[in-house]
Amino acid sequence: MKRILYINWYILKKHSDLQFLYRKYINNQLSADEIRDLLVSLGKISNEDLNTLTAEVMFETPDAAIDTLQEDDRLQRILANVKLQQRSGADESTDQSLPVTMNTPAEMPLKPFRRKLYTWLSAAAAAILIAGSVIYFSTDYSLEKQAELANLKPGKNKAELTLANGRHITLDDAIYGNLAKDAGVQITKTKDGELVYQVTDANAPTDARNTIKTPYGGQYMVILPDQSKVWLNAGSSLNYPVSFADAKTRNVTLTGEAYFEIAKDKTHPFVVKTVKQQVEVLGTHFNINSYADEPATLTTLLEGSVSVSATSAHHILKPGEQSMLTGQGISVAPANTEEVMAWKNGYFRFNDEKIESVMRKIARWYNVEIKFEGEVSEEEYNGKISKFKNIAEVLEMLSETNTVHFKINGRRILVNK
Repeated sequence: MKRILYINWYILKKHSDLQFLYRKYINNQLSADEIRDLLVSLGKISNEDLNTLTAEVMFETPDAAIDTLQEDDRLQRILANVKLQQRSGADESTDQSLPVTMNTPAEMPLKPFRRKLYTWLSAAAAAILIAGSVIYFSTDYSLEKQAELANLKPGKNKAELTLANGRHITLDDAIYGNLAKDAGVQITKTKDGELVYQVTDANAPTDARNTIKTPYGGQYMVILPDQSKVWLNAGSSLNYPVSFADAKTRNVTLTGEAYFEIAKDKTHPFVVKTVKQQVEVLGTHFNINSYADEPATLTTLLEGSVSVSATSAHHILKPGEQSMLTGQGISVAPANTEEVMAWKNGYFRFNDEKIESVMRKIARWYNVEIKFEGEVSEEEYNGKISKFKNIAEVLEMLSETNTVHFKINGRRILVNK
């Protein structure tokens, strides 16, 4: 059974839809169920998002409106009160009635339209409590507190470079600028945290090789000596020549996952080797997922052409296709490129995924251990969320399906139905 994850209601809904619902509420046109859903969703967005959304209802020019709203003390008090009540969980009333109006204090005159909006916000503060949503927010806070105590943070640019002479350089600690010279190549770290190779001696030997490795909780981008670009996902490594001079083929070895943008060179094919397959290209954009703990090796082509080989099997991919290598051989099917490129573009994208697959991605990025307790859910999950969110937010959104629950114990995430 598939569960669609509405991971962030405010983000996933179009602005026009939200404005429409706001206006319907102000005009007393929403049903009780719609009101309840809207108010609960209100409690899940930040003050900043709520300010923005409110401004879009009130004014045609949101930026100017936000400045006006921020100057209004009463609105800020209402917003703060909503958030405070969400966190406190002090009133756990079981009354399911939802008031649709609440009087605004008379001592501060309001314009008619703004009076309605303040009325709506005041009702929201009360309704969130009365609807019993404080239980949810209390749970959210609990997970957040557990994550805070365990110091669980999203991943970042982090990697270790091993030179041909055996020297190790921790790239996230290294200062910007020149890092080393190795076999006729200048190695530099840019201000953007990228690793760049520039050939200074075209006659340098080609047998010297470097390795860049990202830990769990890390990612990194490297520009190779031929100006090909490689983005490494968490828990991955790339071994490559310091120089491609005089090499008939540009050979690199990958473990884990990486996205490649290969510099075109028709006379020198670029070859990516993994434990189970080999991919040969001339100049193209593609992604390879070859984690040892995944059931298949996936190669996805975005641009150009690649040849995928394993044992006696051989396939040429077209843009938008994905090869899947398993113990039964290689199969080719249309690719969901948004899902494939999600990690590089800064978010998690779950597409009909079992919870085991979802948690493997979370484990790599947040550098945590996953332990399943009891029966494992067979549900399939769909959804999208920024991978730079606090891990508690990601887990809480998954929990909203009511098919899986979590507990944080140090760097271990306990998963149960």
